Amino acid sequence: MENQRPQKLSPFKLFLLQYFKIITPLVAILILVLGLFFILKPKYNEVKISGALNLEAKQEELAAKKLYLEQLISLRENYGSISEDDIAKIRGILPLEEDIPGLMAQFEKIVQGSGFNLSSLNISPAKNLFKNKGDEDVKKLLVVATIAGGDYSKFKDMLSVVESNLRLFDVRSINFTSGSDLYTLNISTYYLANK
Repeated sequence: MENQRPQKLSPFKLFLLQYFKIITPLVAILILVLGLFFILKPKYNEVKISGALNLEAKQEELAAKKLYLEQLISLRENYGSISEDDIAKIRGILPLEEDIPGLMAQFEKIVQGSGFNLSSLNISPAKNLFKNKGDEDVKKLLVVATIAGGDYSKFKDMLSVVESNLRLFDVRSINFTSGSDLYTLNISTYYLANK
């Protein structure tokens, strides 16, 4: 063991040992600069282009939300300005429930007021035919009424009364036979589903 000779270092190793304190910070700076240009800069540009940091897109979104808020405030003010009489009229046009007994009484009054007799009245719920979102709260009733006792001119007058009635009635079809005083009406009426 006494005969160990000192190893001779290669010139490259000697250079590294001699300038280690200078080379290490330069290599670290070089790695940081290359990482900035080849890793961080492309990611930054990608995020900027995609709009995550796009100030214009955020300002447009803010303007749209402010407009929506103004519309909501306007609607709330308009809602507050509706009188109780107007609300009662709207509920007469589109009731909050089926109100079949009220519908029967209303229809019988129209028929008898026009000089007819109500032979039969059938009221049944219809399938919900509305396909738009938000319309599923409006429900439909089908009314089939057979009336008798009047001539055609009285029948036309009765249809005018049905047309001008407060509750919304859609006459879907009319069936009658020439020379007969029997008329069959198929009518749709609507109400709001009570939640």
